[in-house]
Amino acid sequence: MVVCINRIRVCIGIICIGEKYIRDFENTFKPSVDRYAKTYGYDVKIFTNFLDSKQEHVDCISFQKCLVPRELKEYDCVVIMDADIYIHEDAPPIHKYLTDTIGIVNEVGQVTSDQYKLLGFASNPV
Repeated sequence: MVVCINRIRVCIGIICIGEKYIRDFENTFKPSVDRYAKTYGYDVKIFTNFLDSKQEHVDCISFQKCLVPRELKEYDCVVIMDADIYIHEDAPPIHKYLTDTIGIVNEVGQVTSDQYKLLGFASNPV
């Protein structure tokens, strides 16, 4: 389903490959992504297989994110997120911050080092 927000069609694309990652995403992060998408009328597409069958190696998963836009050409805005992102319930609508550039968020800058360590996803954030 393509939803139009002020004539801007937005989709959040997430690469989530492997049983452990899918389980962690479903149990911990997906509810926040779904809530956020529903709030602003965005679609969510989860990719559980490699988009480039020539690169089916665990070290190449990060590079698969570069291929997400080609899979979602019908959208005006594609937000590519990691599968371990929790979206705060007060997060603003991403489509309000559109530019003609690529944006990247430093997740460590969102919380203190102590808070980040409590999440258990990194032992040494920078």
